[in-house]
Amino acid sequence: MDPNPDWAILDDCGPFPCTAPSNIVMKFSGSSFEGENTPKLIEPDFQIISDTKSVSNTFSDCKNVTDWNAFVCTNPDLGVLYFESLDADTEDRSI
Repeated sequence: MDPNPDWAILDDCGPFPCTAPSNIVMKFSGSSFEGENTPKLIEPDFQIISDTKSVSNTFSDCKNVTDWNAFVCTNPDLGVLYFESLDADTEDRSI
């Protein structure tokens, strides 16, 4: 779902709601699967990224999994660029 506009804290960032769910990259390395119910993707190294409209489908080697509301990828070049805030209220806004 899209972020609720009421999540925006006007004193901190203006009218911008939380976008964290749209900025997810989960990286799995050296994964192995066993048992009766194993996933279709059995690659040892893969990533799961959020389904962000007009963005996620532009990365190479990624496949949309609608049941997850996410994409599964075998693209080692994916990552998150994180800027650390040096503001006095950094812990309030970074957590």
